[in-house]
Amino acid sequence: MSDLFKGVVVAGLSSGSGKTVATMAILRGLSSRGFDVAPMKCGPDFIDPLFHEAVASGPSFNLDMYFLSGEGLKKRYEASTSGKSGGVVEGVMGIFDGETRGTATSDIARTLGLPVILVINAKGLAETISALVKGVMIHDPGLRILGVIATFTGSKRHGDILREALEKESLPPLLGTIERNLALALPERHLGLVGAGELAMTGFLDRFRETLDSEVLPGFSWEIIEEHFLKLDIKPEIRKNGDPAPFFGDIHRSKRAMAAKYRLGVAWDRAFSFYYPENLEMLIEMGVLPVPFSPIEDSSLPENLDGLLFGGGYPELYAEELSRNQAMKESVRSFSRTGAPVIGECGGFLYLTMGPKNKEDGTVLHDFAGLFPVGFVMGEKLRRLGYAEVSHPGSGPFSNASGFVRGHIFHYSFLLKEPSEADCVSHAFLKGGEGEGMKVGNTMGSYLHLYFPSNPEYARSLVASLAQSSANKLMSPS
Repeated sequence: MSDLFKGVVVAGLSSGSGKTVATMAILRGLSSRGFDVAPMKCGPDFIDPLFHEAVASGPSFNLDMYFLSGEGLKKRYEASTSGKSGGVVEGVMGIFDGETRGTATSDIARTLGLPVILVINAKGLAETISALVKGVMIHDPGLRILGVIATFTGSKRHGDILREALEKESLPPLLGTIERNLALALPERHLGLVGAGELAMTGFLDRFRETLDSEVLPGFSWEIIEEHFLKLDIKPEIRKNGDPAPFFGDIHRSKRAMAAKYRLGVAWDRAFSFYYPENLEMLIEMGVLPVPFSPIEDSSLPENLDGLLFGGGYPELYAEELSRNQAMKESVRSFSRTGAPVIGECGGFLYLTMGPKNKEDGTVLHDFAGLFPVGFVMGEKLRRLGYAEVSHPGSGPFSNASGFVRGHIFHYSFLLKEPSEADCVSHAFLKGGEGEGMKVGNTMGSYLHLYFPSNPEYARSLVASLAQSSANKLMSPS
């Protein structure tokens, strides 16, 4: 495998610097110029990758040095960019955040040998931009800073001042500016940005892409950026206005995909959309077909499923609609009673509980599927955030897996148990010797978002559970 990869890393000095908009601009601009680029995101993140997919073809994969070794990171990058012009990697937080544990954006850029485009929030900033860029370069001389994108600028003249300041100090050049514009202000909520799918439904993404095309992209120094990508004969797909958000991009077209043997129902709508595409890609390569369904809109599960997966998302925002869909809830309960594997992660786990409760008196506000005898309360502050390493203690979809699997936890809610029934469940995972999540029969849920490539045995165990479910259906009387 070559040590030299094509592509760039887009890094900021902090969260809120405008990295996602800058990354989307680069993806959009390169695609319109005939480059077929692979989007990626540093760190555990589900929201930003969906915005990448809104302007570029293909899925946006995660690059994380807690989940993967340096060699594993290179293999992931190589697989994601195979047959493409290169990769555009959005950083996480500030460029050096996480360097004490070797998981910073700078660590990923250095491991892959990619040049960095530094995104700097220039609101209220002029010549001081030179000091900021110098500081980054002094802190890590091993990084190659390709240039700077200044965000939240106030005018063309503001951009000229920033450009001249960098030129005066013989620093990497200003590659472009993104002026303050409401059409480019991505709305936020408690878990991060409002989902790309929701913004597509309101027409926001159409206006966003139009603004990029007309006001941002013409001012970029594309000749400098393009030097780090391969020009291919194949013209890439460019997201047009009105295009629906893709369902997991093109992972179904994985070169290593096996003929589908098992059907895994995957909750996919505005309430559930947080999935690592690497997990689904791995399952597809083991003969699993992800079958999307909507717990909000559909009246029943798709036919002939061998298992269910409820990913993370925002069930608390759509609690009334989820609760109102009685037919879907009963369909999920009936499916769970068959003994087929059912897995809920974070928001998907919450959907499998009794539902959201009133913090004051514990009454259930909206009925959910009720597979676990607990409800939940939405807190006002972040309850848990960070990486996790867990093992599986017993029976269930991951019973054939040994060792630990890594993932992350990020949630505001907390559980309220039903005292009379809580003892009927067992732990789904063990984290530092403590129980994590819940399991009833072959149904399990937790706040964890697992990353299967950190231990492929967990994916293989899930596939074995799907295979057993499929065999049980053949043996049961019609």
